[in-house]
Amino acid sequence: MASSKTKKFLIYTIIFIPFFIIIGEVIGFGIYRIFGNKIRASKYYKHPTTSDLITGANRFKLRDKFSKNKKGYVNKHGLIKTIHTSDSSKGMKTRGILITGNSVSMGYPLIYLGDYQNSFVNNLERSLREKDDSIDILNLSFYGFNSWQENIQVARYFNSETNHIDLPSNIELIASVGGIQDFWGFIDFLHLKPNEFNKYYFANGFMSLKGDIFMNNGYLLEKVNKSLNGNILSATEIFSSSIINFIKKRSYLIRGLLSVARKYIKPIITELDNKRIKENLDNIIQKKIKITLDEYQQKKKVKINSVVRNIKSISSFQTNPNVLFVYLPTKFTVIDNEENSSSGVSPYRKFLIEYNLNAQDLNILEKDYRDSLLEKLSKLKGVKVSNLSKGAKYNWFYDESHFSKTGQKKIADKLLLVFQDALKIQ
Repeated sequence: MASSKTKKFLIYTIIFIPFFIIIGEVIGFGIYRIFGNKIRASKYYKHPTTSDLITGANRFKLRDKFSKNKKGYVNKHGLIKTIHTSDSSKGMKTRGILITGNSVSMGYPLIYLGDYQNSFVNNLERSLREKDDSIDILNLSFYGFNSWQENIQVARYFNSETNHIDLPSNIELIASVGGIQDFWGFIDFLHLKPNEFNKYYFANGFMSLKGDIFMNNGYLLEKVNKSLNGNILSATEIFSSSIINFIKKRSYLIRGLLSVARKYIKPIITELDNKRIKENLDNIIQKKIKITLDEYQQKKKVKINSVVRNIKSISSFQTNPNVLFVYLPTKFTVIDNEENSSSGVSPYRKFLIEYNLNAQDLNILEKDYRDSLLEKLSKLKGVKVSNLSKGAKYNWFYDESHFSKTGQKKIADKLLLVFQDALKIQ
C-alpha cells in the first residue's frame, strides 16, 4: 500500500512541478511586462562574449554575423567600434591613439541601444578629427577591466597590429580612461581576510576579473582543469552552476521579481541611506570596515603601487612614452553638490551593505584613494595625469559610474582639451 502511495506521489510530482513552473513563468512574464525595463529587445543589443585566457576574463565573439549586425558595437577584431577606420595600404599619415578602460569607456549603456557613435570616445574622436583628420582612435576597453588587464590589452595590440592594415602602427598616445575599476579592486582588497590575501598565487585579486562564476575565489581554471582530468565533482559543480545561471538569465519569474524590487524596494533603501550621518575617513575605516588605520594605509599603498606598475608597463610599449591617465567622475563624487541625490551604491557588492557603507562613505574613500594614486602616477616619466573627477552634474550619470547621453557629450568636451594638449593639437 505504501508503495502504491509513493508511486502516486511521484507521478503527481512529475506532472504538477512542470505545471507550476509554467504558471510561475506566465505570471512572471506579466510582472516583467508591467514593471520591467521599458527598453524592449528590439531596441536592445548585447554583443555575445566568450572566455579569453589571455586576460583571464572574457572577450567578444569574432563572427561576421555579430560584427555586421546593425545594432552591433564591436568590429571584426573584437574591439569597440569607432567612427573612423584608417587604412595603411593607402600610404596616408595616421596618428594612432589607444584608449583602454572598462565598460565606462566602452560607452555603456549607449552601446546597448545602437547608439555607440555618441559614446564619449566617439564624440572625442569626432572632435579631434575636425582639427586633425589623421587621428585614429582604437578603443581597447572591455567590461570590468582593471589596469592590469588594460596593460594586457595594449600588449595584445602591439603583438597583432602588424597583421592588419586597419590597425595603425604609429601610436602617438595611449590613454587609460576611467579609474573606477581599480578603486573597486581597492575596496575588494579592504574586504579580503588574511587567509585570502596571503595566498601567493591569488596576488591580492589584482590580476583577475571579479564576478564570473567561481572567479571571485580564483578557482575557475582550477575547476575546469580538474574536470578535464576526470574529476566528476568539479564537472558536476560547473554543470549545476551553468543550469542555475541559465535559469536566472531566462526566467521571467525571476526577472519580474527583480523588476518589482528595483521599482519599489531600492527607492526605500535609498531614502534611508540618504538620512545617514556623514562619517569621516577614520571612522569609516575603524567603525565600519573595522581595520586599523595602519592596516588601511598599508593596503592602500599595496594597491596603488600595483596600479602604478601597470601604468608604467603600458608606457614601456612606446620608445618615447606618451601616456594619459584620466580619472573620470562618478555619481558619488558629486553627491555633496547635489540635493536629493540617490545613494549610487553598487547593488552587486554585498560587502558594502555588510559594512553599512553609503554613497557619502564611498565619496570619502574614493577621494583618499584617488588623491594618493594621482600623486604617485604624476611622478612617472612620460605619464600625464588628468583629474576630471570634479565639476560633473548629477544628470550626467546613468548609474554610479556610467554616463547618460548628456554625460557622454560633457565628458567628451572635457577630454578634448586634455587630448589636444597631449597630442599638441591647436
